[in-house]
Amino acid sequence: QPSLYFLIVKEEDPSIIYPPNYIKDFQFDCYDKDLNSSAQLKISIESVRFVSIHDTDTFIDDEASTFRTDSFKIVVDETTSQQKSSNNANSRPLKYNKKAHLALNQKLDYESLVRPNETLIRVDVHCSDGTFKSVSRILIKVEDVNDHSPKFINAKHQIITKDESAQSSQSQLITQLKAYDQDLSPQYGNASLVYSIASCVPDVYMSDVNEKSGDVYSRLQIDADTKELVDYRAKVYRETGQSANI
Repeated sequence: QPSLYFLIVKEEDPSIIYPPNYIKDFQFDCYDKDLNSSAQLKISIESVRFVSIHDTDTFIDDEASTFRTDSFKIVVDETTSQQKSSNNANSRPLKYNKKAHLALNQKLDYESLVRPNETLIRVDVHCSDGTFKSVSRILIKVEDVNDHSPKFINAKHQIITKDESAQSSQSQLITQLKAYDQDLSPQYGNASLVYSIASCVPDVYMSDVNEKSGDVYSRLQIDADTKELVDYRAKVYRETGQSANI
C-alpha cells in the first residue's frame, strides 16, 4: 500500500542507510485478511526495467540487462506485527502486516542509465500469499551528483602562427581548448564547463578565451619571425568548484 510510488534518489544519497543499503523512510506494507500469520506472505521483486519519463509502460532497455537482475533487493522487516480491529485484546486481527524495504545491491549510477536525462527506473514488487498477488510499482528518478572532474582532451597544445598573423589588426583565433566531463547531466556535464586562461609568459601576449567554446584569441599578434616561445596555462572548471589545468 499504495500501489504506485515515485522516488527521487541521488547517486550518493544520504537517505540511504549503509548497511543494509535500503532507502530510508520508505517501506512496503503488505497484508492479507485471510491469513493467520504474516509469515505466509512473500514480498519479492518481479522486475527492474528502464522506462521513459514520458511513458512508464514502455521499456527502453534490454530485458536481459545485468542492471535489471542485480541492482535491487528486498529487505524484510523482521519486527512485523499484527494490527487489531479494536482495543479489545480478544478481538480478531484485522490484518497481519509484513513490512519490507527496497535495498540497493550496487550504486545507482546516473551515467549508466539509458538516456539518463529522460529515464526512470521502474521496479515492480509483488506481495503474494501463494495463490494471489498484488503488485506495487516504484518509479525512481536518479539524480546526478558531481563525482567526476573535468579533463582536457590534450594535455598540451602546440600553437604555430603564420607569418601573415602579425599583419592583422584584429584579434586572431590561435587555438581551441577542448575538455570533457564524465558526468552527463546538464548541471555537471560538458555543457557546464567554463574555460579560462590562468597565465601567459611573457604576459604581453595574454589572450582572451571564449569561456563556453574554448576558442582562444590573441590580443597581440605573435610574429612568427620573432621565434619567441609563449607559454599559456589554461583552466577548465565547473561552477561547483572542480577544475583541471594545462
